Amino acid sequence: MKNIRAGELELRIDQRQAFVGGHSMELRAREFEILWRLAAADGSVVARDVIYKDVWGFAMSGGDRSVDVFVRHVRKKLESLSPGWRYLHAGLDTGYRCEAQPVDLEDGPSLMG
Repeated sequence: MKNIRAGELELRIDQRQAFVGGHSMELRAREFEILWRLAAADGSVVARDVIYKDVWGFAMSGGDRSVDVFVRHVRKKLESLSPGWRYLHAGLDTGYRCEAQPVDLEDGPSLMG
């Protein structure tokens, strides 16, 4: 697999590391795996149960919100390091997608997508 770039974000699979604006981003192993899984989907929505299966390695039990919690942590880290971009987006209440979208910091979040 090759590295992924989006906005100020760069994911290096060989190092299992994320960089924002050239600076290393501190992520736990599962946080990196979730971010990589979403970024590798090239803007497509990835269902929560698929993320869970791919990252945790087994089927998600009903009512488990682990994916949501991890995505929230990753989103918070990304937004603090790269306030001019939004990367993780909820997709039709079924999962998440990763797509770099610029934010107009004076007017609030972009209406794109």
